Amino acid sequence: MKFSIILTTFIAAALAAPAAEPQPEGQPALEILEKRCLPNGADCIRTPNDCCSKSCYMDKGQATYRCYPW
Repeated sequence: MKFSIILTTFIAAALAAPAAEPQPEGQPALEILEKRCLPNGADCIRTPNDCCSKSCYMDKGQATYRCYPW
């Protein structure tokens, strides 16, 4: 008796849960397509074009490259 109640509850929960929409074939997930930019002050020595401001300059005081707002 307990088994049938548990089984019925499990089946009801599975039917009530929304089904995940399938990903179209040949299209990568949206998270992969979204590219994040580096904020001002971030180290950009290996990724100079990834600054949000598109400005990566050498910080001579710290001997590294940083993203700047100008």
